[in-house]
Amino acid sequence: LVVLPWFDLFTAHVLITAFCAFGMCLVLWGVPGASMRTEVPALRARLGRRALRGVILAGCVWGLFNGAMVLVFSFGPAMLVERGWPLAQASAATSVTLWCVAIISPIGGYLADRWQARDAILVLGLVLLAAGLVLTPTSAAPLLTFALIGLAGLSPGPIASLPSAVLKPEERAQGMGVFFTLFYGGVVVSPVLAGAVSEMAGTSAAAFYCAAVLVLLAGLVFVAFRQTAHSEA
Repeated sequence: LVVLPWFDLFTAHVLITAFCAFGMCLVLWGVPGASMRTEVPALRARLGRRALRGVILAGCVWGLFNGAMVLVFSFGPAMLVERGWPLAQASAATSVTLWCVAIISPIGGYLADRWQARDAILVLGLVLLAAGLVLTPTSAAPLLTFALIGLAGLSPGPIASLPSAVLKPEERAQGMGVFFTLFYGGVVVSPVLAGAVSEMAGTSAAAFYCAAVLVLLAGLVFVAFRQTAHSEA
């Protein structure tokens, strides 16, 4: 996302294809054939009720969080252009968020484990994300608020670890399928909804407020997840 805008569209597609091919080679090289024949717990025909409920809630948190982040990259440049910024400069300013997320994400995961404070780190990331989303449309220093949004990189590690609290080893394959289905759903649906709201409002800034609502919903769903995990542990 950071590097590809430097290239033309054809070169970008070639690079993406090359990255995918390289990834496949790493999988084939890094997973010895013998490991595919080791015994694993038999898969259940269906997820247990507790596991299904928990992983649905966890997937919704992940989907809402990423749906909000997608709106930053989808509507950030357009919002700045509406304020008179040149397109290239607006796109560069929006990319500050991605740089911050890339740097902060591993730090957030490390701190969550180091301090045994996964929930606190997760919630802190959501709060910073919501604050940045609300402030950016009217900020006189959008670079700073885009950086603030990037501090939401504290949350991905703790969020991605949520399914492990409700899934048994034999449930993980199916459970993670549910988890990532909800993730992709959030990423696909959120720009459509935000785009409709922005058209009605007549400004791309409305998408940022939509994203803040998604973050609020993510926080509420996380509370429900913890209640489910604790009540049925």
